[in-house]
Order: sequence, then C-alpha cells, then structure tokens
Amino acid sequence: MAVDIDGTLMNPQFQISDTDIAALRRAHAESVEIILVTARRHTFALPIAQQL
Repeated sequence: MAVDIDGTLMNPQFQISDTDIAALRRAHAESVEIILVTARRHTFALPIAQQL
C-alpha cells in the first residue's frame, strides 16, 4: 500500500491521526507492505516510518 505523506497522511501541523496510525499498523500486521511516498528527503520520512 503506497501512502502519500504530505497533506494526505499528515495534517498541516505534520501530525498523523491515531486512527491512521492504528489502521496502518493493523494492515502491516496482516502482511500488507506499507510504502511512504514523498518528494521530501529521506531524513524527513524516516521519523514518520519509525512512528508507524
């Protein structure tokens, strides 16, 4: 599952909702590969990936 980070997964305050975090963790637990998509640098995306 590819998920855009900016403006889709994250709100304007750069936060991810608890509901979205839970849904992505549930999908990952069921062997769904989660791919974070962004035009930003790896250093921006890595902390987000670690949060999930």
